[in-house]
Amino acid sequence: MVKDSFFLVIEGLDGSGKTSIGRHLAEFCELHLNKKVRLTYEPHDPSAGGLFIRQILEKKITNFTPETLMVAFAANRLDHCNRQINPWLAASTDHMIICDRNYLSSLVYQTNDDFSKEHVMNLNQNARKPDLTIFMNVSNEVCYARMKHRNKPQELFETGLSNTRKKYLAAIDFLKSNRAEKIVTVDANGTMDEVLRDVITVLKNNTAQFADIENSLIENYKIPTRTEFGIGDTQTITLQSLLNQATQSESTDKQVLLQNRFDQLENASKGILFFDYLKTLGYQFIEKFSTTNHPVYKLTYNLPSELKQKGILVVMEEFQQSNMILEVVSNLSEMTDFMIVFAMGKSGSMTPFYERDKIQYNNGHTALFPSAQIFTEQQLLNSILALIESKTA
Repeated sequence: MVKDSFFLVIEGLDGSGKTSIGRHLAEFCELHLNKKVRLTYEPHDPSAGGLFIRQILEKKITNFTPETLMVAFAANRLDHCNRQINPWLAASTDHMIICDRNYLSSLVYQTNDDFSKEHVMNLNQNARKPDLTIFMNVSNEVCYARMKHRNKPQELFETGLSNTRKKYLAAIDFLKSNRAEKIVTVDANGTMDEVLRDVITVLKNNTAQFADIENSLIENYKIPTRTEFGIGDTQTITLQSLLNQATQSESTDKQVLLQNRFDQLENASKGILFFDYLKTLGYQFIEKFSTTNHPVYKLTYNLPSELKQKGILVVMEEFQQSNMILEVVSNLSEMTDFMIVFAMGKSGSMTPFYERDKIQYNNGHTALFPSAQIFTEQQLLNSILALIESKTA
């Protein structure tokens, strides 16, 4: 396998499954190809103009011109490339970026009678060219069915899918003819397992970096199952038992021992370990919310002078974009002071930044987005290791 970093873009209609496929592909590449993968997306909320673009897509801002939005996307993309994508790919040959949307989307959504494809690409001329773009082609019926599961209002460009598909195909032809771009279309109407195997096959057949993937690995690969969990679940491991194992072990490298033990755990056990860790910091668990699409728990934290803060814990078992976090908070029935997000997976799978946008809760009250703290698996491991070192010092 060729040793070089790799920039992959996954494009498709809203509801095509590109975000989920990107997450599962990242897991495959890390587990079986020894790649270090960072998942990202565009528009990129932490980059220039990200909040402005997100508020337009969510129809919170309606007074704007197409030219303003087009320039905002180009600036957002350039900043995203310069501060996120390029440094990661330059750091090591085993690094990989999987990006949910790129300038192909701008050719689809920002071109009109006044602004040609050439004009849009001139604005994006300094954006990094992907090594490969995969277009997830899905029927309208499948797209709309998948979007229904999101339990959120349609965004600005989530209608008129037939016309959008035609614009995608025309934009793909434009990039292939004018920029010699490598773009491959995948039929994404099948099951997630089937589509993922097809995407991996595209990587194998169209790139030198992935040419050595064994056919048998692709043919037999299935997406690992996820185990749901909650407070009070019966488990075979707790934070205390893990600490006992590490401190009593004769191994001199506690970090390696902890990493190996942690890698063997299912997501359910990792989540419960995080629960235990938060308890050591003084957080108290009250109950689980039943009105959200993700595991969300009500927390309290006692401050000096008998003051008490109310907060939530959000457990994310997959790659999430900022607007999905916003959805979780806005679906709550009451205001909250703080939010803790436990992001399972590799450290590159969660954006550690959220603008303090205004949120309208279900009770009708409007407030600032709660202060957010992001914990990744690696941060949890580092915290547990610090506890072990303090006990063995």
